[in-house]
Amino acid sequence: MVKKIVGGMLTVAMAFSIAACGGGAPAAGTDSGTPKAEAGGATQLEFYIPIVAGGALQQTMGQFVEEFNEKNPEYHVEMIYTGTMDDNIVKLQSAAQAGTMPQFYLAPYNYKFMLDSLGIVTPMDDLVAADSDGEAYIDGFIDSFIRDSYIDGQLVSIPFARSCCIFYYNKDAFREVGLNPDEPPATWDELVEAAQLLMKYDSSGNMERAGFGICENQANSQWPWAILTAQKGGQINSDDGSYTYFDSPESIAAVEWWVDLHTTYKCVPDYLLSFVDMPNMFIEGKLAMMEHTSGNLTNIYSNADFEVGVALLPYSDVQTSSTGGQNFFMSPGLSEAEREGSWRFIRYCTEPEQQARWCAACGYIATVDKAFETDTLKKYMEEVPGLENALEQLHTGAVTEIATYECQQIVTLINDYLQAAISEEMSAEEAMKELQAKADSILSPYRK
Repeated sequence: MVKKIVGGMLTVAMAFSIAACGGGAPAAGTDSGTPKAEAGGATQLEFYIPIVAGGALQQTMGQFVEEFNEKNPEYHVEMIYTGTMDDNIVKLQSAAQAGTMPQFYLAPYNYKFMLDSLGIVTPMDDLVAADSDGEAYIDGFIDSFIRDSYIDGQLVSIPFARSCCIFYYNKDAFREVGLNPDEPPATWDELVEAAQLLMKYDSSGNMERAGFGICENQANSQWPWAILTAQKGGQINSDDGSYTYFDSPESIAAVEWWVDLHTTYKCVPDYLLSFVDMPNMFIEGKLAMMEHTSGNLTNIYSNADFEVGVALLPYSDVQTSSTGGQNFFMSPGLSEAEREGSWRFIRYCTEPEQQARWCAACGYIATVDKAFETDTLKKYMEEVPGLENALEQLHTGAVTEIATYECQQIVTLINDYLQAAISEEMSAEEAMKELQAKADSILSPYRK
């Protein structure tokens, strides 16, 4: 067995996290509406970035900030680390209430409706129009990423740290049980058949290796559920974020198959899998196959002592996945200089070379097509060939993660009811119907 080493790349596993047009929030960087003073002649720009301090992500973003400030002395960007996903949400909400919003910030792309309802999102179409190559810049983003940057036809965010769910498998384990390591399962039926073969127990009957893993707790199970539902031909919410379809036949069928992985096929662990535990379980050989974020590519290729396979997700009726990650958002109420400086920084971070460096540092997928033409990513893709599969998955099909108003509350409910179904506390149909009723109550005020 050959241990794959990614040369010259940091492999610290990071907890990269986030929070979630219009509205009446006070101006960014203000106190009672008074603009923040500019120091040393430079326009001061605060930037909320949800990174737990340390590691490749902080180092790379720190380089971007330093480079930008040196090249643009009329502006000074200051990063403010906001910690975990929940921390960042709380800090954005607190800043909105206090009137101390940063000029721009990173947040989950699918929280755009929630951010809009807080009054801390503003369109950027005028900045695109005023930019000499603004239209070409927007056209350069991968379609599966830029399509989710709009509310009512207005551009409200820019894709930055993005990912999609991909299929990882242990080629050595495939060889061990007589499966072809170059032919990963393409359908749900093939996945179940392979997963059952890959189950491994010790002499006492204790499970040493599960055939397959899919994330089931810690506020992340809504991601695979959106994918499974889409693979049955359905969707979980409307494009305007005000309706959900949790009790649709496609959604219920997806949950029933998920439950069957535990109860009928018995090819997954007999407990609820954690999103954060799964990569290490895969690296340690405790999971033979898993569906997980492309953001773990660098980590997995660097630390697995077996040959790693990456492929498109197995599917039922429709071959698709789901995107994930964070976009840049700009706060309302900025001065002209603050808007221009924020726009310039966002553009700098999303140019092909910077996106290539970001991708190579952590495994998030570069959001612009031209990044894959850079020497940086050509070299990276030689060392981490799974990135090519992740890119193929995006172009083959990737739906939007759950994106509704009151998204944080909806996500909590989704996880509660999915766990109830998986644990057989409720049937899939009962759980989805009760979940839909609660979602209707929450979202009804936002329906036109």
